[in-house]
Amino acid sequence: MGFLGLFGPNVEKLRRKGDALGLVIAMRDPNVREEAGAALLSLGEAALPAALAGMRDAEGHADEHDQILVSAAVQAGAAAVEPVMQLAAEGSDQAKRRALTALGRLGDRRAVPAIRSALRESTDWVRSSALNALVALTGREDVDVVMESLSDSSALVKNEAARLLGQVGDPAAIPALRSLWGQVGSLDLTTATADRVEGLLGRDVAIEDPQARLMMAAWRRSVFFFNIAGSLAVLGDAGAREALFSAVRKTDSPGSRLNAIEQLGRLGGEAAMVLLAEALRDPDKNVRWEAIKALGATPDPNGSRMLEQARGAASWDDRERIAKALARRG
Repeated sequence: MGFLGLFGPNVEKLRRKGDALGLVIAMRDPNVREEAGAALLSLGEAALPAALAGMRDAEGHADEHDQILVSAAVQAGAAAVEPVMQLAAEGSDQAKRRALTALGRLGDRRAVPAIRSALRESTDWVRSSALNALVALTGREDVDVVMESLSDSSALVKNEAARLLGQVGDPAAIPALRSLWGQVGSLDLTTATADRVEGLLGRDVAIEDPQARLMMAAWRRSVFFFNIAGSLAVLGDAGAREALFSAVRKTDSPGSRLNAIEQLGRLGGEAAMVLLAEALRDPDKNVRWEAIKALGATPDPNGSRMLEQARGAASWDDRERIAKALARRG
Protein backbone atom coordinates (compact mmCIF):
# COMPACT_ATOMS: atom_id res chain seq x y z
CA MET A 1 0.00 0.00 0.00
CA GLY A 2 1.23 3.51 -0.62
CA PHE A 3 2.35 5.16 2.65
CA LEU A 4 -0.95 6.00 4.37
CA GLY A 5 -2.47 6.06 0.90
CA LEU A 6 -0.65 9.31 0.09
CA PHE A 7 1.88 8.05 -2.45
CA GLY A 8 -0.09 5.34 -4.18
CA PRO A 9 -3.42 3.53 -4.19
CA ASN A 10 -4.89 2.90 -0.74
CA VAL A 11 -5.58 -0.80 -1.25
CA GLU A 12 -7.09 -1.40 2.18
CA LYS A 13 -9.59 1.39 1.67
CA LEU A 14 -10.54 0.02 -1.76
CA ARG A 15 -10.95 -3.46 -0.30
CA ARG A 16 -13.19 -2.25 2.52
CA LYS A 17 -15.38 -0.41 0.01
CA GLY A 18 -15.55 -3.48 -2.21
CA ASP A 19 -14.26 -1.32 -5.07
CA ALA A 20 -13.22 -4.10 -7.45
CA LEU A 21 -12.64 -1.76 -10.39
CA GLY A 22 -10.47 0.48 -8.21
CA LEU A 23 -8.41 -2.57 -7.24
CA VAL A 24 -7.99 -3.55 -10.91
CA ILE A 25 -6.71 -0.05 -11.64
CA ALA A 26 -4.45 -0.18 -8.56
CA MET A 27 -2.86 -3.39 -9.89
CA ARG A 28 -1.17 -1.35 -12.62
CA ASP A 29 1.11 0.00 -9.89
CA PRO A 30 3.83 -2.66 -9.42
CA ASN A 31 4.43 -1.47 -5.85
CA VAL A 32 0.96 -2.58 -4.73
CA ARG A 33 0.10 -5.15 -7.41
CA GLU A 34 0.36 -8.19 -5.17
CA GLU A 35 -1.64 -6.60 -2.36
CA ALA A 36 -4.31 -5.23 -4.73
CA GLY A 37 -4.56 -8.58 -6.48
CA ALA A 38 -5.08 -10.44 -3.21
CA ALA A 39 -7.76 -7.92 -2.25
CA LEU A 40 -9.49 -8.33 -5.62
CA LEU A 41 -9.53 -12.11 -5.29
CA SER A 42 -10.94 -11.83 -1.78
CA LEU A 43 -14.11 -10.28 -3.27
CA GLY A 44 -15.04 -13.59 -4.90
CA GLU A 45 -17.62 -13.62 -7.69
CA ALA A 46 -18.36 -9.92 -7.11
CA ALA A 47 -14.97 -9.20 -8.73
CA LEU A 48 -16.04 -10.67 -12.10
CA PRO A 49 -17.28 -7.47 -13.85
CA ALA A 50 -14.12 -5.59 -12.89
CA ALA A 51 -11.92 -8.55 -13.88
CA LEU A 52 -13.59 -8.64 -17.29
CA ALA A 53 -13.07 -4.90 -17.68
CA GLY A 54 -9.38 -5.36 -16.90
CA MET A 55 -9.08 -8.30 -19.28
CA ARG A 56 -10.68 -6.18 -22.02
CA ASP A 57 -7.86 -3.62 -21.79
CA ALA A 58 -6.03 -3.50 -25.14
CA GLU A 59 -2.74 -2.54 -23.48
CA GLY A 60 -0.11 -5.07 -22.51
CA HIS A 61 0.70 -5.52 -18.82
CA ALA A 62 3.02 -7.63 -16.71
CA ASP A 63 2.29 -11.36 -16.63
CA GLU A 64 1.54 -11.18 -12.89
CA HIS A 65 -1.12 -8.53 -13.57
CA ASP A 66 -2.83 -10.66 -16.21
CA GLN A 67 -2.63 -13.82 -14.09
CA ILE A 68 -4.53 -12.12 -11.28
CA LEU A 69 -7.24 -10.89 -13.65
CA VAL A 70 -7.62 -14.37 -15.11
CA SER A 71 -7.80 -15.91 -11.63
CA ALA A 72 -10.48 -13.41 -10.62
CA ALA A 73 -12.58 -14.42 -13.62
CA VAL A 74 -11.97 -18.15 -13.13
CA GLN A 75 -13.07 -18.11 -9.50
CA ALA A 76 -16.51 -16.92 -10.67
CA GLY A 77 -16.96 -20.32 -12.33
CA ALA A 78 -19.86 -20.90 -14.71
CA ALA A 79 -20.94 -17.25 -14.56
CA ALA A 80 -17.72 -16.27 -16.32
CA VAL A 81 -17.87 -18.68 -19.26
CA GLU A 82 -20.18 -16.77 -21.64
CA PRO A 83 -18.66 -13.30 -21.19
CA VAL A 84 -15.13 -14.68 -21.43
CA MET A 85 -16.05 -16.56 -24.62
CA GLN A 86 -17.36 -13.31 -26.06
CA LEU A 87 -14.12 -11.57 -25.13
CA ALA A 88 -12.12 -14.33 -26.83
CA ALA A 89 -14.11 -13.77 -30.02
CA GLU A 90 -14.36 -9.98 -30.13
CA GLY A 91 -11.63 -8.45 -27.99
CA SER A 92 -8.24 -7.03 -28.87
CA ASP A 93 -5.33 -9.43 -29.26
CA GLN A 94 -4.32 -8.80 -25.64
CA ALA A 95 -7.88 -9.40 -24.46
CA LYS A 96 -8.16 -12.59 -26.53
CA ARG A 97 -4.96 -13.94 -25.02
CA ARG A 98 -6.22 -13.36 -21.47
CA ALA A 99 -9.66 -14.76 -22.30
CA LEU A 100 -8.26 -17.93 -23.86
CA THR A 101 -6.09 -18.52 -20.82
CA ALA A 102 -9.17 -18.16 -18.62
CA LEU A 103 -11.21 -20.54 -20.79
CA GLY A 104 -8.54 -23.18 -20.46
CA ARG A 105 -8.66 -22.87 -16.69
CA LEU A 106 -12.46 -22.71 -16.47
CA GLY A 107 -12.65 -26.18 -17.99
CA ASP A 108 -16.06 -25.74 -19.62
CA ARG A 109 -16.28 -27.63 -22.91
CA ARG A 110 -18.78 -25.13 -24.28
CA ALA A 111 -15.71 -23.05 -25.04
CA VAL A 112 -14.05 -25.63 -27.32
CA PRO A 113 -15.47 -24.26 -30.62
CA ALA A 114 -14.38 -20.72 -29.73
CA ILE A 115 -10.90 -21.97 -28.83
CA ARG A 116 -10.56 -23.94 -32.06
CA SER A 117 -11.62 -20.84 -33.97
CA ALA A 118 -8.86 -18.84 -32.25
CA LEU A 119 -6.27 -21.23 -33.67
CA ARG A 120 -6.86 -19.44 -37.01
CA GLU A 121 -6.08 -15.97 -35.61
CA SER A 122 -3.33 -14.01 -37.34
CA THR A 123 -1.46 -13.11 -34.13
CA ASP A 124 0.90 -15.86 -33.04
CA TRP A 125 0.53 -15.43 -29.28
CA VAL A 126 -3.25 -15.63 -29.62
CA ARG A 127 -2.81 -18.94 -31.47
CA SER A 128 -0.36 -20.08 -28.80
CA SER A 129 -2.83 -19.24 -26.02
CA ALA A 130 -5.58 -21.06 -27.92
CA LEU A 131 -3.40 -24.15 -28.25
CA ASN A 132 -2.79 -24.19 -24.48
CA ALA A 133 -6.49 -23.77 -23.75
CA LEU A 134 -7.45 -26.54 -26.17
CA VAL A 135 -5.06 -29.03 -24.59
CA ALA A 136 -6.34 -28.09 -21.14
CA LEU A 137 -9.91 -28.89 -22.20
CA THR A 138 -9.59 -31.79 -24.63
CA GLY A 139 -6.19 -33.42 -24.07
CA ARG A 140 -5.55 -36.38 -26.38
CA GLU A 141 -8.77 -35.72 -28.26
CA ASP A 142 -7.00 -32.96 -30.21
CA VAL A 143 -3.48 -34.41 -30.46
CA ASP A 144 -3.68 -34.14 -34.28
CA VAL A 145 -4.41 -30.41 -34.00
CA VAL A 146 -1.36 -29.93 -31.77
CA MET A 147 0.81 -31.97 -34.14
CA GLU A 148 -0.33 -29.81 -37.06
CA SER A 149 0.83 -26.75 -35.12
CA LEU A 150 4.41 -28.07 -35.33
CA SER A 151 4.23 -26.74 -38.90
CA ASP A 152 2.95 -23.30 -37.91
CA SER A 153 4.83 -20.37 -39.44
CA SER A 154 5.52 -18.88 -35.99
CA ALA A 155 8.45 -19.92 -33.81
CA LEU A 156 6.32 -19.24 -30.74
CA VAL A 157 3.51 -21.58 -31.82
CA LYS A 158 5.92 -24.29 -32.98
CA ASN A 159 7.63 -24.32 -29.58
CA GLU A 160 4.34 -24.35 -27.71
CA ALA A 161 3.11 -27.28 -29.80
CA ALA A 162 6.33 -29.23 -29.15
CA ARG A 163 6.04 -28.63 -25.41
CA LEU A 164 2.34 -29.45 -25.24
CA LEU A 165 2.71 -32.80 -27.01
CA GLY A 166 4.53 -34.08 -23.94
CA GLN A 167 1.71 -32.78 -21.74
CA VAL A 168 -0.91 -34.46 -23.95
CA GLY A 169 0.92 -37.74 -23.42
CA ASP A 170 -0.14 -39.52 -26.61
CA PRO A 171 2.56 -41.85 -28.02
CA ALA A 172 1.10 -41.20 -31.47
CA ALA A 173 3.15 -37.98 -31.48
CA ILE A 174 6.51 -39.75 -31.05
CA PRO A 175 7.33 -40.40 -34.75
CA ALA A 176 6.64 -36.79 -35.76
CA LEU A 177 8.62 -35.45 -32.81
CA ARG A 178 11.56 -37.77 -33.47
CA SER A 179 11.71 -36.77 -37.12
CA LEU A 180 11.57 -33.07 -36.31
CA TRP A 181 14.11 -33.43 -33.50
CA GLY A 182 16.60 -35.02 -35.89
CA GLN A 183 16.12 -32.29 -38.48
CA VAL A 184 16.53 -29.49 -35.95
CA GLY A 185 19.56 -31.13 -34.34
CA SER A 186 21.36 -31.55 -37.67
CA LEU A 187 20.51 -28.09 -39.02
CA ASP A 188 23.70 -26.23 -40.01
CA LEU A 189 22.85 -22.57 -39.57
CA THR A 190 25.98 -21.43 -41.42
CA THR A 191 25.03 -23.19 -44.68
CA ALA A 192 21.25 -23.61 -44.59
CA THR A 193 19.12 -21.27 -46.69
CA ALA A 194 16.91 -18.72 -44.96
CA ASP A 195 13.83 -20.61 -46.17
CA ARG A 196 15.16 -23.85 -44.65
CA VAL A 197 15.87 -22.19 -41.29
CA GLU A 198 12.47 -20.47 -41.24
CA GLY A 199 10.69 -23.64 -42.33
CA LEU A 200 12.12 -25.66 -39.44
CA LEU A 201 12.37 -23.06 -36.68
CA GLY A 202 9.55 -20.71 -37.60
CA ARG A 203 9.48 -17.05 -38.48
CA ASP A 204 10.69 -14.50 -35.95
CA VAL A 205 11.22 -10.75 -35.87
CA ALA A 206 13.05 -9.42 -38.91
CA ILE A 207 16.74 -8.79 -38.15
CA GLU A 208 18.90 -7.12 -40.78
CA ASP A 209 22.38 -7.74 -39.35
CA PRO A 210 23.58 -11.19 -40.55
CA GLN A 211 25.53 -11.97 -37.37
CA ALA A 212 22.66 -10.98 -35.12
CA ARG A 213 20.28 -13.02 -37.28
CA LEU A 214 22.56 -16.07 -36.95
CA MET A 215 22.73 -15.68 -33.17
CA MET A 216 18.94 -15.42 -32.92
CA ALA A 217 18.50 -18.51 -35.10
CA ALA A 218 20.97 -20.43 -32.90
CA TRP A 219 18.97 -19.53 -29.80
CA ARG A 220 15.68 -20.48 -31.44
CA ARG A 221 17.16 -23.81 -32.53
CA SER A 222 18.35 -24.57 -28.99
CA VAL A 223 14.96 -23.75 -27.46
CA PHE A 224 13.07 -25.80 -30.06
CA PHE A 225 15.53 -28.72 -29.86
CA PHE A 226 15.13 -29.00 -26.09
CA ASN A 227 11.38 -28.48 -26.14
CA ILE A 228 11.09 -31.43 -28.52
CA ALA A 229 13.54 -33.48 -26.44
CA GLY A 230 11.57 -32.71 -23.29
CA SER A 231 8.33 -33.98 -24.77
CA LEU A 232 10.01 -37.08 -26.20
CA ALA A 233 11.55 -37.81 -22.80
CA VAL A 234 8.17 -37.40 -21.09
CA LEU A 235 6.75 -39.84 -23.65
CA GLY A 236 9.44 -42.39 -22.73
CA ASP A 237 12.17 -41.83 -25.34
CA ALA A 238 15.44 -42.91 -23.71
CA GLY A 239 17.63 -41.11 -26.26
CA ALA A 240 15.95 -37.79 -25.62
CA ARG A 241 16.19 -38.30 -21.88
CA GLU A 242 19.93 -38.94 -22.11
CA ALA A 243 20.36 -35.89 -24.37
CA LEU A 244 18.84 -33.72 -21.66
CA PHE A 245 21.03 -35.23 -18.94
CA SER A 246 24.15 -34.85 -21.12
CA ALA A 247 23.36 -31.21 -21.91
CA VAL A 248 23.22 -30.37 -18.21
CA ARG A 249 26.34 -32.34 -17.27
CA LYS A 250 28.68 -31.74 -20.19
CA THR A 251 27.87 -28.67 -22.27
CA ASP A 252 29.80 -25.43 -21.83
CA SER A 253 26.89 -23.39 -23.16
CA PRO A 254 24.82 -21.76 -20.39
CA GLY A 255 21.96 -21.33 -22.88
CA SER A 256 21.85 -25.06 -23.61
CA ARG A 257 22.05 -25.91 -19.91
CA LEU A 258 19.22 -23.49 -19.18
CA ASN A 259 16.99 -24.95 -21.89
CA ALA A 260 17.74 -28.52 -20.80
CA ILE A 261 17.03 -27.72 -17.14
CA GLU A 262 13.63 -26.30 -18.05
CA GLN A 263 12.78 -29.68 -19.58
CA LEU A 264 14.08 -31.65 -16.57
CA GLY A 265 11.50 -29.86 -14.46
CA ARG A 266 8.82 -31.32 -16.73
CA LEU A 267 10.39 -34.77 -16.77
CA GLY A 268 10.76 -35.38 -13.04
CA GLY A 269 12.19 -38.57 -11.58
CA GLU A 270 15.15 -39.12 -9.28
CA ALA A 271 17.91 -38.58 -11.86
CA ALA A 272 16.35 -35.33 -13.08
CA MET A 273 15.90 -34.06 -9.52
CA VAL A 274 19.56 -34.71 -8.72
CA LEU A 275 20.64 -32.68 -11.76
CA LEU A 276 18.28 -29.85 -10.82
CA ALA A 277 19.79 -29.77 -7.33
CA GLU A 278 23.28 -29.62 -8.84
CA ALA A 279 22.17 -26.80 -11.15
CA LEU A 280 21.41 -24.67 -8.08
CA ARG A 281 25.20 -24.27 -7.84
CA ASP A 282 25.76 -23.48 -11.53
CA PRO A 283 28.13 -20.51 -12.13
CA ASP A 284 25.59 -18.90 -14.44
CA LYS A 285 22.82 -17.13 -12.51
CA ASN A 286 20.22 -17.65 -15.23
CA VAL A 287 20.79 -21.41 -15.09
CA ARG A 288 20.43 -21.33 -11.29
CA TRP A 289 17.22 -19.31 -11.57
CA GLU A 290 15.77 -21.76 -14.08
CA ALA A 291 16.59 -24.63 -11.71
CA ILE A 292 14.88 -22.76 -8.84
CA LYS A 293 11.83 -22.21 -11.04
CA ALA A 294 11.74 -25.89 -12.05
CA LEU A 295 12.05 -27.11 -8.45
CA GLY A 296 9.33 -24.70 -7.41
CA ALA A 297 6.96 -26.12 -10.01
CA THR A 298 7.74 -29.85 -9.87
CA PRO A 299 5.17 -32.10 -8.15
CA ASP A 300 8.05 -34.10 -6.65
CA PRO A 301 7.96 -33.51 -2.86
CA ASN A 302 11.77 -33.46 -2.79
CA GLY A 303 11.66 -30.10 -4.55
CA SER A 304 10.99 -28.28 -1.29
CA ARG A 305 13.81 -30.08 0.52
CA MET A 306 16.32 -29.28 -2.22
CA LEU A 307 15.36 -25.61 -2.26
CA GLU A 308 15.61 -25.39 1.53
CA GLN A 309 19.06 -26.98 1.48
CA ALA A 310 20.30 -24.52 -1.13
CA ARG A 311 18.90 -21.42 0.55
CA GLY A 312 21.56 -21.03 3.26
CA ALA A 313 24.54 -20.71 0.90
CA ALA A 314 22.69 -18.90 -1.87
CA SER A 315 23.25 -15.30 -2.96
CA TRP A 316 20.71 -12.64 -2.01
CA ASP A 317 19.08 -12.75 -5.45
CA ASP A 318 18.93 -16.53 -5.38
CA ARG A 319 17.48 -16.59 -1.85
CA GLU A 320 14.71 -14.23 -2.90
CA ARG A 321 13.77 -16.52 -5.79
CA ILE A 322 14.00 -19.62 -3.59
CA ALA A 323 11.64 -18.02 -1.07
CA LYS A 324 9.09 -17.30 -3.82
CA ALA A 325 9.45 -20.83 -5.21
CA LEU A 326 8.85 -22.32 -1.76
CA ALA A 327 5.83 -20.07 -1.27
CA ARG A 328 4.36 -21.32 -4.54
CA ARG A 329 4.84 -24.91 -3.37
CA GLY A 330 2.91 -24.07 -0.19
